[in-house]
Amino acid sequence: MSNFPVPKKAPVDVYFGNVQGSFRGNPDNLSEPFSHSDDYFWLRDDSRSNQEIIQIINQENLYTKSILEPHEELNQQIYSELLSYMKEDYSTFPTYEYSSKSPYKYFKEFSSGSGYYMYKQLDTKTGLTITLLDVNELAKDHIQCDVTSLSHSTDEKYFSYCVDFDGSEKYKLVIQDIISNQFINTDPIPLISYGDFSWINSNQIVYTQTDSSNRPYQLWLWSIGSETPPSLIFEETNSELSVGFYISTDMKYLFVTSSDYDSSQIYYSPVELIKLVKVTDLIKGFKYTLNHHEGYFYIISNTLENPNWMISRVQVDELLDLTKWNTFIPHNPDVYICSMDLTSTHLFFEVKINGGTYFCTSKFSSGLSTIHMTNLIDFTKDYLTSEFAEVNWCIFWPQTVYVLSIHSSTYDSETIYLLEDSLTKPYTIMEYNFETKSSNIVYTKQVPNYNQELYESKRIYDDKTQVPISLVYKKGIQPNAPTYLYGYGSYGHTIEPNFDYQILPLLDRGWVYAIAHVRGGSFLGYSWYLQGRLQNKMNTFTDFIACAERLINSGYSDPKSITCDGRSAGGLLVGASMVLRPDLFKNVIMGVPFLDVLNTMCDSTIPLTVEEWSQWGNPNIKSDYYYMSLYCPYTNLKPGIKYPNIFATGGLYDPRVQYWEPLKFITKLRALKDPSNTLIQCLKIEMEQGHFGGSDRYKHLKETAEQYTFVLSR
Repeated sequence: MSNFPVPKKAPVDVYFGNVQGSFRGNPDNLSEPFSHSDDYFWLRDDSRSNQEIIQIINQENLYTKSILEPHEELNQQIYSELLSYMKEDYSTFPTYEYSSKSPYKYFKEFSSGSGYYMYKQLDTKTGLTITLLDVNELAKDHIQCDVTSLSHSTDEKYFSYCVDFDGSEKYKLVIQDIISNQFINTDPIPLISYGDFSWINSNQIVYTQTDSSNRPYQLWLWSIGSETPPSLIFEETNSELSVGFYISTDMKYLFVTSSDYDSSQIYYSPVELIKLVKVTDLIKGFKYTLNHHEGYFYIISNTLENPNWMISRVQVDELLDLTKWNTFIPHNPDVYICSMDLTSTHLFFEVKINGGTYFCTSKFSSGLSTIHMTNLIDFTKDYLTSEFAEVNWCIFWPQTVYVLSIHSSTYDSETIYLLEDSLTKPYTIMEYNFETKSSNIVYTKQVPNYNQELYESKRIYDDKTQVPISLVYKKGIQPNAPTYLYGYGSYGHTIEPNFDYQILPLLDRGWVYAIAHVRGGSFLGYSWYLQGRLQNKMNTFTDFIACAERLINSGYSDPKSITCDGRSAGGLLVGASMVLRPDLFKNVIMGVPFLDVLNTMCDSTIPLTVEEWSQWGNPNIKSDYYYMSLYCPYTNLKPGIKYPNIFATGGLYDPRVQYWEPLKFITKLRALKDPSNTLIQCLKIEMEQGHFGGSDRYKHLKETAEQYTFVLSR
């Protein structure tokens, strides 16, 4: 067995507060400079070129390989099982991009043995298809190949996409003339972070650019084939705000957003001639987005006092007068409005009530009045009564554990497509007609060798805060089973109980798979998110711990066989839960984990730091520092504690969670470890991958098989 590396200790004083020469936030709020010592700060190398650190990472990878090698037979068995559940030859459901009157639909096609897809155009009149992009060819000679933002000009003459070969999320834009098959010279456009660009008409695109800390701060406009260079149309100088943009569903307006997590201000312009007009100033705690239909703007908005969102509408020429914003769908503390969209005839919106998803539609009419949703919480009993006839229809499922979402729609169609699945049921796509209120299944995800009748799911709640826990397991499972507990719990992001064939090898071995819908996510509404951030962040971790205890006390889980898993901010979740209750977990899987909270969040040069002060706090303020120090996993590692088995992963070029966070954490943990503790803590850092793991689908399965092998062999 290879030995794990033992990096040297080289204490560095890390300074917090109002440090001269660096941006740390509003100077009026900052503390006088103070510091703490970090033995392994030196493992950070922004250039990724320090050969001593690279050698340490290589040694870590060799050590992890040596841990897994004795279990290669199990690894291959799990990989074969995963592969048996993956349909290797299949196509996705063809969809229109802009208009249901277009002669073209688009889909992805996978072939057996190919790690990537072919992106194809279907001529709906002739039935013929052409391949616009074969990602397998594009990926040749590259370990990593991430393609995103596949799209077309509004006349569908040009095909475009962005590609990243190292996981840095800095993408090269590619544009191709579909008829001539010629590539357009996109050299005037620099690499685009996150692949963030969009067509606004037949020959113009808009795209963002980021500053040195990867904050989107500029929006640019470029005309295809023009000799005129790209033009800057918006710039945000406030480093605590990020720039975004989107196009109205009817393709008539460009909206530019300048926002943080709590507040937004929007500029708008007709797409024919870009001249931005500000809708509102930045109002603390007020977030909103706009859409357009027939001379009206429809606005979905919230405030800290009314966090579950509401929908208003206003005539275009009265938009700048907030007193003219008329309530269309009022705020309801029991009904969380998740999203809003529209077609030429209907407005539709998705809501959550007690974690269940409901899909509502309303037909536009000249006399349309306010929609009252007081009794939406009774949906679990009946459909809408005639008292609420303005809402034409509501769709939901009688099951307790399911997911319903919008798959696709076009502005000019009476038909939209809904996606429905659950922990036991692979997803189906339904075609739903607004006028007839009828639906039919048009696509079913195929999962070979899977029998839905062998498994069941349910939802239980922890005893104290009633945190929902979604469970799935094989029927006839024995009590006190080994359990795989997954969570996230940040940014308001909800982990839905979707079907995932990759957990079947666990279920087939008698495991319980559980999702803890902890505070910090928005499973139970926007206030559920607010209760798990900033000075409430500890709730996220105590919720997760309470869910594990509930699983044990209810007889589902063996108290000595709980594995917890989380990625990114979910890595913080399992890391903090582990240091708070190391006795509760047997194994911990940390995917690209955010573990060094204090050191990262004090430094504005690290990507995402400034805009995320609103999520965790700013440790340059002493009160925030002390609160964050209560849960920061790296800070709270202590000597002599019997920490669980750990399998951590990272990506050398990950721009979201830097590679040194898991490297420092594992290094410090081993240095504090009692020699009598034989539990294994290992780390695998991919040298040419970023935040989201392997882009090749077979490589992704191999990564999953490795993690399961680690867990099962422990």
